[in-house]
Amino acid sequence: MNFSGVGYWHYFIGWNFTFIGTTHLLLFSYRPQEQGKAQGVNEFLVFSAAAVGSLFAGQGVVLLGWAWLNLLSIPIIIVVALMIWRLNEQQALAASEAS
Repeated sequence: MNFSGVGYWHYFIGWNFTFIGTTHLLLFSYRPQEQGKAQGVNEFLVFSAAAVGSLFAGQGVVLLGWAWLNLLSIPIIIVVALMIWRLNEQQALAASEAS
């Protein structure tokens, strides 16, 4: 669907789940009195990155094309997936050592 460039619901749903999920998980990392400030900083950074990305997205499409932009995102996705997997393994190891 991404390569076809048709439709926008998959972008809306993906953004929604990603934004809501990460904001919810972020708050588990902070004490209750710090959660408001942490959420504010997080939202500022997320929306600032979205604004900068929007400004440069047109240049990326013009210079590389839609298909190449999607292909170049694959290594980034793989790195993030590996980092999440590693974090999960570390947390599981710490939990098993604690009990």
